[in-house]
Amino acid sequence: VGSEMCIRDRGMENMEIVLVNARSGEQIPVTSTTDAVSDLSPRFSRDGKYIAFTRSPSALTGVIHVMEIDLDSPAMGRSWTLPKATPWNAEPEWSLDGKELIFSTGRWPRVNLWSVAADGKGEPKPLAGAGQGGSQPSIAPLTYPGSPDGHWHLAYTVVELENDIWQFELQDSTHQHPFLSSSQRERFPSYSVDGRIAFLSDRSGHREVWVADIDGEQWQQWTDWQSAYIWRPSFSPDGLLLAYSVEIDHVSKLHIQDGPLAPARLLTLDDGNDVDLAWSREGRTIYAFATNRGDSGPAVWAYDIGDSGPRQVIEGTFLPLGEDPTSKWLFMKRSDPGGDTLERLELATGELETLELDGMDLHSHTIGPDGVYFVTSAEAHWEIHRWDWNTGEQIFVRSLEQEPETGMAISPDGQHALLSRITLQRSDLMVVDGAN
Repeated sequence: VGSEMCIRDRGMENMEIVLVNARSGEQIPVTSTTDAVSDLSPRFSRDGKYIAFTRSPSALTGVIHVMEIDLDSPAMGRSWTLPKATPWNAEPEWSLDGKELIFSTGRWPRVNLWSVAADGKGEPKPLAGAGQGGSQPSIAPLTYPGSPDGHWHLAYTVVELENDIWQFELQDSTHQHPFLSSSQRERFPSYSVDGRIAFLSDRSGHREVWVADIDGEQWQQWTDWQSAYIWRPSFSPDGLLLAYSVEIDHVSKLHIQDGPLAPARLLTLDDGNDVDLAWSREGRTIYAFATNRGDSGPAVWAYDIGDSGPRQVIEGTFLPLGEDPTSKWLFMKRSDPGGDTLERLELATGELETLELDGMDLHSHTIGPDGVYFVTSAEAHWEIHRWDWNTGEQIFVRSLEQEPETGMAISPDGQHALLSRITLQRSDLMVVDGAN
């Protein structure tokens, strides 16, 4: 607006909005956030009196805020929150008359354009004429000679993204085929001892846990949280229970259940934010990485099923993978800015050991019947490797024709790997005309 720009300022763990004078470079804070909350996508109203932005308290959740602003005063005015359409509401754009905001809502990439009154009065509604899909809206008035007043162009992008889970034979690098596929996204597979596969799918319109039989058939929906975030489904060693993490009110909690759409049992009532998980060999304990719990920072915790509360196993950003066959060691992936490493913790002594692995961009670590499997890049292609239980050596397993998504599962007999691959990725620019 004139000489002022509104930008987001990236901090260590969050983003805030500042005003920048384009001439002098002077910066004036607009918002202040804490606890990893980020403010995104600021937009001035066309008269320069308001700023609309998205406040995101956690992954895949966002609410649109509007704030009064006076460019001649360092003090910001009142602000208010607009009604939500879904857990994710982002990328606000002002209508020409300033009475409405157009925004993107849904689960990315299955998002759509909606509109809502800028004063917060009234419920949001789908934007008529925008069609299916839509993000990053931008409105401009028609300015060519003879164009009628109040008419405008709306430009936006439509993203199409599909993931299918492929099955790869580990003894024959020529055999691979789509195994769990639809027109939506399927990711993060996990085998049961009887060969069933739990995985995440968007096919219901929300990310939920689904389970297929050993042949990839007979899909059943197991959860119906309609949450912004559900993560890492994992069967217990006996195949009777399914554990996963689901975000509720911006906090991820571990749940277990024993059948399709069965009542879910919450494992803990404290304030811990539990994300990645792994079962112990005997099936009575779940290891989980929590970004925080009480006054504690990132750490791995152990939940004994039926016990009163979790106990800390080790501090730090370690993602549990599972135990070795003797239950002597807990294997974990350690995430650092310099790259992921494979670690093992001796459960009796607490001694931690880093296992040296060759390769670059290591990811998708998972426990198999004979070791820890992972994906690595090597000379412009991708490979599956295994750290062997018996020899302690890194062993090449097979090559991959294209880079997989994060998340791998190894069949109980060690014959197959499941990996998610992007099968469709495109973005189109759309333009529609409208009038106030």
